[in-house]
Amino acid sequence: STFGAFAALVAEDTAYRASDRAAEDRAYWVERFTPLPDVEPHDGPGTDGAPARTLTARAELSAGETAALRAFADAEGIAWGEALIACYAAFLHRMLGRTDVVFALPLMCRTGSVALRTPAMAVNVLPMRVTVRGDDRLGDLGRRVATAMREMRDHQRYRGEDLPRDLGVPGAGALLHGRGINLKAFDLTLDFAGAAGVMRNVAGGPPEDMGLSVLPTRDGGLLLGFEVDARAKDQAAVDSLMTGLRALLTGLIEGLPVARVALTGDPGAQLAEWSPAALPGTPLDVPAAFDAMAAARPGNTALVCGGERLTAAELADRVHRVARALRARGVGAEDVVAL
Repeated sequence: STFGAFAALVAEDTAYRASDRAAEDRAYWVERFTPLPDVEPHDGPGTDGAPARTLTARAELSAGETAALRAFADAEGIAWGEALIACYAAFLHRMLGRTDVVFALPLMCRTGSVALRTPAMAVNVLPMRVTVRGDDRLGDLGRRVATAMREMRDHQRYRGEDLPRDLGVPGAGALLHGRGINLKAFDLTLDFAGAAGVMRNVAGGPPEDMGLSVLPTRDGGLLLGFEVDARAKDQAAVDSLMTGLRALLTGLIEGLPVARVALTGDPGAQLAEWSPAALPGTPLDVPAAFDAMAAARPGNTALVCGGERLTAAELADRVHRVARALRARGVGAEDVVAL
């Protein structure tokens, strides 16, 4: 057989773990994530244990759209996968409002001849950390991602599951959960001596909050998919994630900066949906509204500064005293006063 022996693979891994190279890799990852970036735990309220139901949202990039992504990446001197990962990093920046973006990334981790020839599970999941800014364009961000990926590959034999323990700080386990992209860029063609095989994805592991999977399609496109714990989001929210990702991907390839891409088809309609309905009647001006609040709830706390608290009545009294003093000095409407 041309396959390697599993025992040889285990022996190679054991030797690596006892080597100076393993110590160097460990030092790299500990330094890379010290201090720990701002990552919140994956588990939200009511999400302990295995999920009873998973919600999915899928979208397919056509062969033409995928070709446009590849052409863009070629022009920028990066791989198309790096460009797609950069789009995902930009998506997390927009959704989370963070410049320091961290997400999980599976790596092949077959670095030697034994690993390349031996049928075994070798994939290693490690966290990618990349800076994303609102004025970034996809080319610049893609090159930043490409640099980060080269560093990750240089140290990819260090096991991701060891990182929380080696960091030794609370919350480190969240580095590998909640957000991640699984780019399965392999050939779908299966040929068993002339019998064509069909590849099907039967399980994707536990659902993540914003975990994205990417699969090639037979016609040259890409299938994007989110799988989310139904206890964390409803179907509309999951669908909205995919809508936003597709919009961002299109806008970035067209050359827009990260912050300038609208993630919804109609931002005005979205704002209208979020805004409360207008109150009936003629709206009060600010002074009248303030007086009405003070009269209706005089004992409620209206202002806090350090250890000092003012009730609505006390604040109204101070405001009116200042107003009377200003009027006594000839200050009127539209005059500018420095306080």
